[in-house]
Formats: sequence, structure tokens, C-alpha cells
Amino acid sequence: MNFENIATAILTSSLVGLVVGYVLNRRLDAARLRLGEEIRRQADLYDAQSKLFAELLEMTYRIRNVARDLSESKSSIQIPQLSAKSVRRLKEFQEALTELLYKKRGMLPEIIFSMAHDLKQHTAMLETELDLLGHSRVPNDRAHQIYQRVSKLFTEINAIYETMIPLVQVHIGIKTMAN
Repeated sequence: MNFENIATAILTSSLVGLVVGYVLNRRLDAARLRLGEEIRRQADLYDAQSKLFAELLEMTYRIRNVARDLSESKSSIQIPQLSAKSVRRLKEFQEALTELLYKKRGMLPEIIFSMAHDLKQHTAMLETELDLLGHSRVPNDRAHQIYQRVSKLFTEINAIYETMIPLVQVHIGIKTMAN
């Protein structure tokens, strides 16, 4: 082989190496950009979900506390005294919860959405029971039945609350399933 052929082979292989290196670097840079964008999107989603979960847990806690106060009243006679204020508060909480579910449905994991939806339905049933007590003279036996349903609804609302807390904590990384 002569010197000219050797020089051509070296230059050609160097040029091919540079072109391949350039193409690989461009692809690597593009992959880095995509990865960086994906990480940013995931961080934004995590932040948004964390805020959403905090708001959802707050509403769940407030609804649960109103239901608890009603269920812990000493008798069905005390419920009408609490019901007007409680119905008003529950309606506010349920409206906020409903609006949250409409606006943020896509950001909630299915299991948490399902629990929040069940909570909304239980809250509506609780409101109905309280409306029955607040808008008419209810015989004591009927009031007692309503009180029992209010207590049952509290138990169900409390179960949702108690289940939702660890699920949210796992989802945002505060707690693991093993904890």
C-alpha cells in the first residue's frame, strides 16, 4: 500500500468517526433534553398532586369531624340543634369537594378518586338526613332512626378518611406500603 492510500484511509476513517460522533452527540443532547423535560413535568405533577391531596384530605377531615360531632351527640334530640349549622357546613364542604373532583379528576389516582366520590355521596346522604330533622317536626322514633343513620354514615365517612390518609401518604412518598 502506498502512502496516498494510507492517508486517504486515515482521513476517511477520521471523517467517519467525526460524523458518527457528531450524530451521536446530537442524539444524546436531544435525549438529555427530553429526559430533563420529563423530569420537570413529573416534578410539576408531583407538586400539583401534593397540593390537591392536601386540599382533599382537609375537606375529608372537615366532613368527618362534622359527622363525628353529630354522631356523638348524646341523643337524637340534640341533632336538630346542631343540624342547621352542620347542614350549611356540609353543603359548603360537599360543593368544594364536588368542584375539586370536576376540576382535578385527571390528576387523582383511580382509587383515591373513588374514595373521594364515595365521600361526596355519603356527605349528600348525611345532608339529606339532617334536612329531614331540620325542616319538620319529626316524631322521636323517627328522629332516633335518623340519628342511627347519621351514626352509620359517620362510621362510613370515618372509614374513608382512615383509609385515604395512608394511601395519600404512600402516593406522595411520606410512607411506604410496608410502614
